[in-house]
Amino acid sequence: VQKQSRYNFMLRIFLNNMSTRNTNRGYTIIETVVYIALFAMLSLAFTQTMITIMKSYTHVEANRAALDTAHVVMEHVAREVRGAIAIENTSTFNDTNADVYLTVPSSDEDEDEDEDEDDDDDDDGNGTDSIRIRLSGTDLVLYKNNTLVGTLNPSTTHITSFGATQITTSHGSAIRFSVGIQNTKGVIVTKTFYSTTVLRGAY
Repeated sequence: VQKQSRYNFMLRIFLNNMSTRNTNRGYTIIETVVYIALFAMLSLAFTQTMITIMKSYTHVEANRAALDTAHVVMEHVAREVRGAIAIENTSTFNDTNADVYLTVPSSDEDEDEDEDEDDDDDDDGNGTDSIRIRLSGTDLVLYKNNTLVGTLNPSTTHITSFGATQITTSHGSAIRFSVGIQNTKGVIVTKTFYSTTVLRGAY
C-alpha cells in the first residue's frame, strides 16, 4: 500500500509537470504570435513614415532645383533686357512662345575689332549688337548677331513656356516676361516665374 501511494504521488507530480509544460508552451506560442503581429505593424508604420519622408525630401529637392534654375534664367534674361537700348520691331510678344529681339551696345571686344577695321570713321564709334531670346524646343536660347550663344537653362530642366509683354510709357520701355520651368530630375515639378525689367541701356 505504501509503495502504491508513493507511485500515485509521483504520477500526480509528473502529470502536474506535464500540464504546466503544456500550458507554458501554449502561452509562449500565443505570445510569439502577438509579438510578430506587433512587430509587423510597427515595421509597416515605420516603412510608410520613411516613404513619406523620402517623397517629401525628393519634392523639396525638385522645387529647390526649379527655383535655382529660375533664378539663373530670369537673371540672365533680365540682364540682357536691362542693358538693351531698344526693343526691335521684329519681336513677337505672347504668353507662351515669345521671340524677343533687343538692340544692345557693342561689347568692348567688338568695339576694338571695329576700330581696327574702321580707322577712318569720324563718328563716335558706338556700335550696337542684336540680341535674340526665344524658346527652342525645351530650351531657352540666346543669340547674338544671329549666332547662337547657348542655352540659358541646364539640361536637367525643361522650359515649357516663354512669355513676354512690351510695356511702353513716357518714361521709357520695359518687358514683363514669364518662364515656365519643369524640373525633370526625380519628381517632375512645373512652375511659372514672372519678372518685369526696365530697359536702361539708353540712359
